[in-house]
Amino acid sequence: MGFYQQISKYYDDIFPLSPAALAFFLKRFSENNVKSVLDAACGSGNYVKAFLDNGYDAYGIDLDPAMVNIARSKTSHSRILHGDMLQAAELFNQTFDFALCIGNSLVHLQDESTILKALQGFHKLLNPGGMLALQIINYDRILGQGLDSLPTIENPEAGLVFERKYRYDEKRGIIHFNTVLRVQEGVFENSIPLYPLKASALLSLLVNAGFKNTKLYGDFKESQWSPSSYATIAAATV
Repeated sequence: MGFYQQISKYYDDIFPLSPAALAFFLKRFSENNVKSVLDAACGSGNYVKAFLDNGYDAYGIDLDPAMVNIARSKTSHSRILHGDMLQAAELFNQTFDFALCIGNSLVHLQDESTILKALQGFHKLLNPGGMLALQIINYDRILGQGLDSLPTIENPEAGLVFERKYRYDEKRGIIHFNTVLRVQEGVFENSIPLYPLKASALLSLLVNAGFKNTKLYGDFKESQWSPSSYATIAAATV
């Protein structure tokens, strides 16, 4: 069983919708006359649902079948595609005003050439003047400070503890993301590889994919990005 299939029933208790993230997106939708939105690696569909509830024509795509089923239960079958973000440009028969890929999803792709392919696909899916927003962990901070963990997530109401450890494999150039999920039903351990994409590399990849006017933020409250920021958030235009 895959990592996300394993945690899918607990996903919303671990990673609930962020009001700050939603405000970040709705502000840009309003300022740029956005009507259609794609959430790539949409997970359990919370943002697709929120965008629909706010009057936007929103769709999502995710690779994990359990997540897709949950997202479809919140929206509709036709609005959530089961598939790889790398094939999104081929799977959707429409284009969008805005695309997003958040939740550290982009770095599940294993190298910069694959990440570039994903960004090129997003570019194809966007209308002229369209926008792309990305959010990943700040790997300048992780690697620069030699950090080996992220804060443990605790949700007492759900009886849940989610521990997150990082182990950098310098030889392979990847990070092993080791997790332990403790719930009433038991303890679930998993490990998935992540590509530690630094901000400078992300900026170069966006340019190579055809994007421009990129702005970096350290969080969804639009704090200025720095090497010590917790997150790396990029917003760019076609």
